Amino acid sequence: MTPTVDIALERLAGVPPRWLLVDVAAQRLLLMAGRRPVAWWPVSTAAAGVDNRDGSGGTPPGRHRIARRIGEGAHPGTVF
Repeated sequence: MTPTVDIALERLAGVPPRWLLVDVAAQRLLLMAGRRPVAWWPVSTAAAGVDNRDGSGGTPPGRHRIARRIGEGAHPGTVF
């Protein structure tokens, strides 16, 4: 496992069967099955870095729950 996965698992209460991890340093999104990555995709996080202050423009760190999906049918490169 990578240090990023190890850190994320320390912050989770148990290992979910499937979960997503954004690796900011590697600019990728990993689909995890337990402790094992099963797929990954390139992502782009905020140019302002990791920052959770209001108005910072940064990528907020921490554990998040996906509430809904948006963007189906949008052209690649669309900014939301």
